[in-house]
Amino acid sequence: MLCAEDIRSLAFGLPEGIRSLREAGYIDRELAAIDDLLGRDLPQALRTRLTLEREIALRLTRDYTTSYEALLSRLQSRFPACTADDLDRLIADGRADWRLRDGKIRFQNDCADSLEINALPVLTHGEGRHEPEDDPLGARACAAKMRENGRLALRHRLRHSVWPSDEARQPGARILVHIPMPAETDTQGNLRILDAAPGGFLSDAAQRTISFDTVDRPGQVYFAEYTFDAVQRYVPFAPEAVCAEQPDAFCGEEYPHIRFTPYLRALAQEIAGTEPNALLRARRIYDFITKRVAYSYMPDYLVIENLPEYAAMNLRGDCGVQALLFITLCRIAGIGAVWQSGLSLRPGRAGSHDWARYYVAPFGWLYADLSCGGDAWREGDAAMHDFYSRCTVPLRMIANNAFGTPFDPPKRYLRIDPFDSQTGEIEYENRGLCAAERRLRRENLGSEPL
Repeated sequence: MLCAEDIRSLAFGLPEGIRSLREAGYIDRELAAIDDLLGRDLPQALRTRLTLEREIALRLTRDYTTSYEALLSRLQSRFPACTADDLDRLIADGRADWRLRDGKIRFQNDCADSLEINALPVLTHGEGRHEPEDDPLGARACAAKMRENGRLALRHRLRHSVWPSDEARQPGARILVHIPMPAETDTQGNLRILDAAPGGFLSDAAQRTISFDTVDRPGQVYFAEYTFDAVQRYVPFAPEAVCAEQPDAFCGEEYPHIRFTPYLRALAQEIAGTEPNALLRARRIYDFITKRVAYSYMPDYLVIENLPEYAAMNLRGDCGVQALLFITLCRIAGIGAVWQSGLSLRPGRAGSHDWARYYVAPFGWLYADLSCGGDAWREGDAAMHDFYSRCTVPLRMIANNAFGTPFDPPKRYLRIDPFDSQTGEIEYENRGLCAAERRLRRENLGSEPL
């Protein structure tokens, strides 16, 4: 049985035959070969890596099922101007995520949604679809208030619900449910739980949750409704104020993903060079990612052995992968950097989002919101692109102050998302539920200025 600590074995290699079968796309043969090896007397470290590889192979089987014809049909139903030549161009440019399955190309199931974000000009032949933001609590409005007043504080009210699907539910069995909750940070606090399912336990873990350890009942929904306060400050771009001496905390490797590989070391040197100013080094890294790394939906993070190197090699990634690349490059360049994630809030909506923080004296902890900054750059909004290099808006629920840390109480089985916590996790005593077996509702019930 895999646990959270076993994820570190992603940094290990694989036996040559297993890796060859995976790269050739013969997943059924790979699974059979893994099972054969697991039946032998193996070192425990190799056994753990192979057991994890088995789970990865199963997730690849689930996540890559879309044929070329099905993807093209899906795109043309949304964008009538899209042609096969357009899709071929996107594939050649590396913007359509695919893998071989038994000698045939199969695309990630969310590939059409990803292309709608990162390839809209190609799909629409330049027409695009952009709706200007005019909401008084939208990101641009909040950023303007922060620039004017130096800070902005908001109170948010959310309701987060998860429950097993009817097919996966085990009435009368013991169930453990985790729902992400607002962490106590320097920019967030005053959590008040207004209503919740019975028996909830609120943790103080780096990945904060409210958990329900109880006997499951038919129709039971596990939920928490709460308010919390978020405040963000505006920090102007002032490299002339940066201290010559900077702290060296949060500058090391963290396996399996924050690794100083030869390629990432070379890339950090190419980007940051010999620039002595820490803020300017961080800005060069931010500019590289937001201008050169395209936003793209990602497969299950578990199936990628090194997320930052994946982004740097393929020049694509979602908000979390871009944040990990920023953190890794900053640490190589001697800048302390850490992970944060949770929910991005818009009127009536709450969606998963990841970003990074980095430390520059005398300013303290600054933000780098890579995907939002990249969106601003593509939209030609230089002011918001600059803003997201140091600041973020208080339209966030921060649930996680670290990447890949355990829950309190810990899960027994491998999580749906073994690195992050934004949706919710469910397990029974005999097994954990996968994403398809879990139902989810996240509601933003309103925000108000403080």
